[in-house]
Amino acid sequence: MHLLESALQFAMREHGADAVRALVSPVIERYAAAEKKPRRQRGDLVKLDGTSGFGAEQDAVYRIAGRNEPDPCILCEVPGCQEWPTLERVDDAGNPAGEFAYHASECRMDDGPSGAG
Repeated sequence: MHLLESALQFAMREHGADAVRALVSPVIERYAAAEKKPRRQRGDLVKLDGTSGFGAEQDAVYRIAGRNEPDPCILCEVPGCQEWPTLERVDDAGNPAGEFAYHASECRMDDGPSGAG
């Protein structure tokens, strides 16, 4: 923690408290929000927030597919947050729709219609 405090003191001397606050506040808010998100498992039904998942369609429901293991998230860097390599879109009945989203992070997921799982 001492290193962080030293870095903040240096930044405030160089740029002023308001400028540092403007830079740091969004990072803290993003981190805090991501930390509150539930951790996911294969088979969970989720919606993506529209900013995550290559090929993702906003408001579509996806099932976390069983392909490959998840990697640590690089978007929020919250310990435990994972990036799932493959999500499969499902229809209203929960059947595969033949479409996929890739590299979706848990911090950008919300529960699907019946909740996760």
